[in-house]
Amino acid sequence: KNQQLKIGMAYRMLTTDTSLTTIAPENSLINRIDYQFKILKGMISSSTYYELGSGLELRKEFIYLEVPAGQGVYTWVDYNNDDIKDLGEFEIAQYQDQATYIRVFTPSNTYSKVYSYQMSEIININPRYYIKSNKKLASFVNKFNMQTTLRSEKKTSNFSIREFSNPFQNNINDTLLQSMSNSIRNSIFFNRSNPKFGLEYTFQEFNNKLLLLNGFDSRRKLTNEWKLRWNLTKSFSLTANTEHGFKYNSSDYAPTRNYQLTIEKYSGRIAYQPNTKFRLSLNSSYSDKENTLSFGGEKAYLSNFGLELRYNQLKKGSFTANINYIFINYNGESNTAVSFEMLEALQPGSNSTWSLSYQRTMANNLQLTLNYNGRKSLETPIIHTGGVQIRAFF
Repeated sequence: KNQQLKIGMAYRMLTTDTSLTTIAPENSLINRIDYQFKILKGMISSSTYYELGSGLELRKEFIYLEVPAGQGVYTWVDYNNDDIKDLGEFEIAQYQDQATYIRVFTPSNTYSKVYSYQMSEIININPRYYIKSNKKLASFVNKFNMQTTLRSEKKTSNFSIREFSNPFQNNINDTLLQSMSNSIRNSIFFNRSNPKFGLEYTFQEFNNKLLLLNGFDSRRKLTNEWKLRWNLTKSFSLTANTEHGFKYNSSDYAPTRNYQLTIEKYSGRIAYQPNTKFRLSLNSSYSDKENTLSFGGEKAYLSNFGLELRYNQLKKGSFTANINYIFINYNGESNTAVSFEMLEALQPGSNSTWSLSYQRTMANNLQLTLNYNGRKSLETPIIHTGGVQIRAFF
């Protein structure tokens, strides 16, 4: 029932831009399948997209361009103190004042013959659409629902039906694999719509590989996360999270950026909210990060304690303030790409971060936002950042 299937064959030419440089020559053959279905009265629903083609992959190189503070994505860290901006010294900014560079891909004259593959799949399972019984077992099963999202995109110089038909085959060390971008997210919910208590388990995996003129750049991240939500009373609520996983990075052009981290994180929050205007939250978290011994064996332990206050006025605006104290125990060198990732752009020892934000709704559909952020680490001066934003709604 309710099945839809579309199969098409088309000829197309893809153009390049600054973020994606995938080129297919004229008369490149693209095959597509678009399929949707619902079964068991909608308890299981699925949406599938599949595309297979061939063409040329442009080998990319990139440069970093400096932009005004807060408008970029990356920050430059001079690890070797030579005042030269090497490609391996740019990191994703952790704070707004650090975001002073953007990465721009530039074209080259080098192409590789590739076979391309794209797939996306979304599956939803919701038992309550099919199970209508009032029995205790049926009521318990109906509290569960699941959502799975899968996206896969690969380009390889070797045509293999087995590899194309299996989106879970993600060997980023395969030299025949020119580029890859895969992600999978699976969430299982219990009492998702219940206002008092809820539980969620989420599995996520991301794989990315990029072919550059000076080699490959590969990344992988996997996490298993549990989330607990519990409204203890009308005024007090508790949330707790646990996260286990690892993060892998491999770069041919900058071997100092290679690492494989095992990460465990535990966090919790107790919130007091007597009404819709005021909320006070106490937050804490603990992270344990360890680099694989073959990549250096660094270890970092991060303890975070924070306080957040929020005040809302209906149709007028809101005010938010928070302060955090972070203590970091780290056994490696501080001025490296690995330390930047493990320490989250902070320094070993005591660190403090704080922020203020005020949002005001004005007449004539105008909204004014004022924000201020600060942070302090040992043996470093205080860094202050402020901003003003005005929005007009039409």
